[in-house]
Amino acid sequence: MWFITKHNKAKHSENLLAALLHFRCWRRWIEKTNIDIPKMSESHKYTINLGSNELKTDHQYLRYEVQSYEKSEIRKLTAYILNHYTKQNISVSKYRKLKHFEFKWTDEKHGQIKGSLRFNDIFEHIIGSGTFDNSIFNLPRLESPILDSSVDVGLPQPLLSRDGKRETAKLNLPLTLGDNFPISPKLDREGFATSNLQKYVTQNIVNLHKLLVQKSHLACSIRNEWFNNFRMMINECVSAIDMQLNKIYLLAKYRGHELGLSFDQEALGVRHGRRVTDKFNWIVKITGKPLDDARDEVAGFCKIKDLRNHLNHFDPPCFCCTLEDVRNWLNIIPDIGRLLWKIRDKFNAQLSVPIVELIMIPKVEFVPLNIADDRPISNEGIGYNTSIWQNA
Repeated sequence: MWFITKHNKAKHSENLLAALLHFRCWRRWIEKTNIDIPKMSESHKYTINLGSNELKTDHQYLRYEVQSYEKSEIRKLTAYILNHYTKQNISVSKYRKLKHFEFKWTDEKHGQIKGSLRFNDIFEHIIGSGTFDNSIFNLPRLESPILDSSVDVGLPQPLLSRDGKRETAKLNLPLTLGDNFPISPKLDREGFATSNLQKYVTQNIVNLHKLLVQKSHLACSIRNEWFNNFRMMINECVSAIDMQLNKIYLLAKYRGHELGLSFDQEALGVRHGRRVTDKFNWIVKITGKPLDDARDEVAGFCKIKDLRNHLNHFDPPCFCCTLEDVRNWLNIIPDIGRLLWKIRDKFNAQLSVPIVELIMIPKVEFVPLNIADDRPISNEGIGYNTSIWQNA
């Protein structure tokens, strides 16, 4: 059953329905190569929904592959985490030769904490859970003190003075950008404040990725929350990279001497009104280390950024994609985590749990509704590439 709404149904309806009736069932492929829907005019406007109530399905078109991790990468990830805990520079091979090693650190609440670790214990924990739980190993929270630590404040009512006067006490939000940073957020009544959004944005990417796979039975429609979640995830990916680059720029500007970072305003240029990809050049100018080991990750980020621009600005004013396109985009998302990792490596900063989880997202595969049926012959003239400017 087709749903057609039209200001003037009489004209064009017969031609339109004749074409659409070639779709007798979703399980059969249409006989025509192309079906052209009549163009809209001011006097003839219609909406066409190619779905029907009887075709609703709980079939998940997307699913995570089992055991899709590269173990060599996870070993490097494990060594990176341990090296920043221990302030060492030990290779994976040397870690694997160690039966175990001792550690100790001081906790503000519990004093000095001691323990013993094996490299393989952490490696197996990460590859088995897709995350890192520091409490299992009695280790400090996994985060960079200057890139991830934050103060989050929520006030349900004004901070009135105790003497009953209408004067309020102002809560100053502490930041990690030094005493010379010119902004000092304050709150004295109902509201909220935070000094770091990146960890929430990165975690949201992970959560949305899982949701898109779990709810992929909704992926063949644009009229539901699935598409909104997809747009949000794509936007968050660009935001996560931009946030980290901007934070490093500001740390270099206001705490560069303290942190051993270089800052040359003329060489770096302005932060705003420029492409995010131009900001990757900041890394070598601030740290002295080129981002030359992240070409694949930067290329993946550029694809996501271009998609974000299309979805946000809708230029060209059309959008079309196959679920194979969606699968390919979802499989780029872990590269956003790897890019965050490689940027932090140049900055000599620890990872965070959301970044680890982002890197550890399993590979996604597309599952047709009827696997036994023949698939259409591969044709480059379909999908997303047909809805973008060519050679722009």
